[in-house]
Amino acid sequence: MSHESVWYSRPRTYGKGSREWYVSASAPTPLV
Repeated sequence: MSHESVWYSRPRTYGKGSREWYVSASAPTPLV
């Protein structure tokens, strides 16, 4: 599963916060 498909699958709320959405997808809680 490519990061692009995941990004498009996720809501646009994250926007440029690729790091936030990536962590959110990997971990139950977003690590800032």
